[in-house]
Amino acid sequence: MKYLIFFLIVFVFISNALAFEVGPPLTDREIIESLTELKAGQVSLDKRFDDIGNRIDTLRGGMKDGYARLDKRIDDMGNRIDDMKGLLYSILAGIFILIGFVLWDRRTTLAPAAKKYDALERALIDYSDKHPDLKESLRHAGLL
Repeated sequence: MKYLIFFLIVFVFISNALAFEVGPPLTDREIIESLTELKAGQVSLDKRFDDIGNRIDTLRGGMKDGYARLDKRIDDMGNRIDDMKGLLYSILAGIFILIGFVLWDRRTTLAPAAKKYDALERALIDYSDKHPDLKESLRHAGLL
């Protein structure tokens, strides 16, 4: 059994060694033709890499243009925001002016009526000195 396993292992290695096939030797002409094919392939690869490099440069230029346009749009939006702030401040100033005008108008409108009320109250108080029942009514109303 040992010999059989040994024989099989040796047979496997020998069969691999016998399976190697020696090809015909290459001539100088075949070597030169292969080298020229390789050089032609190298030239075409260099051309493809140059084309890819040009495309990348074009894309970079486009990206730079895009960034420039984006920066311009952001600056324009900043200017628009400044314009909107100015508009907001103008509207707020108008609101405060309107509130001031309303308060001033109310004061000027009510001032004559307040004067008349004060004069009427003073006249009633003076008149109540002569009439005790009116004086009692004014005390009851809280005017005296």
